[in-house]
Amino acid sequence: MTNTMRNILNFLNKNCRFYYYYGCTECTGTATQCIYESNKDDTELLPIGRPLPNVHIYLLDEYFQPVIPGVQTGEIAIGGNY
Repeated sequence: MTNTMRNILNFLNKNCRFYYYYGCTECTGTATQCIYESNKDDTELLPIGRPLPNVHIYLLDEYFQPVIPGVQTGEIAIGGNY
């Protein structure tokens, strides 16, 4: 998490929620949402969240095959109607 993001979260009131939306440049729209509450423990990484309705997120290797979670890394592929 960047210092700027950490400063924003520290500034928020304990009762506020921070909505983080993710969408890669190629899809030109929002694909995932994560609700980050300021009263949670501070972490180094901010997750991209879960897919929005009608959006599918796939993690694929260089051969466009699904990766094994926790074992392999891959590229995010976004599909669906949004």
